Formats: sequence, C-alpha cells, structure tokens
Amino acid sequence: MSKMTKLEMKSIIRSLLTSSNFVLRIDDLERDFKELVGYELSYNKFKSKSTEEYLRTIPDVCQIQGTGPSALKNNTDARV
Repeated sequence: MSKMTKLEMKSIIRSLLTSSNFVLRIDDLERDFKELVGYELSYNKFKSKSTEEYLRTIPDVCQIQGTGPSALKNNTDARV
C-alpha cells in the first residue's frame, strides 16, 4: 500500500474529475484511479469504510449525488 497523503490523494482525484468530460460514477473513478497509480484507492487509510464515504469527506474536491456507485459531480471552484 502507498504512503500517499490526503493532499496527494485529493490532487489525484481532482485531476481525474477535471480531465473527464462527463460526470463520473464512483466505480469509474475507482477504475481510473487504479489505472493511473497502479493500485486501488485506499479510502480505509483515511478512516472511511468505502470510496463514497471518503469522497464525502472532501467536499472541496467533489460533490456526491445519490448513493452507491452513483454519479460524482466535479467541484471546479475548489482548490487543494
């Protein structure tokens, strides 16, 4: 497992959301993250039980609509 910091994780997630021309589903974000960095998004490192739960702790990066593997909306006004 990586020693990625929360700031690094947020930066990668923001980049993935920004580079997409579409609203991403959580499962698409997980796939893209793994393709980019080579391992799964380690939400449990940040005391979350799921990717969705972790993403809800970083509203400055993204906003979640719905539940489960549902859509993400990129918050383009946010900064790290």
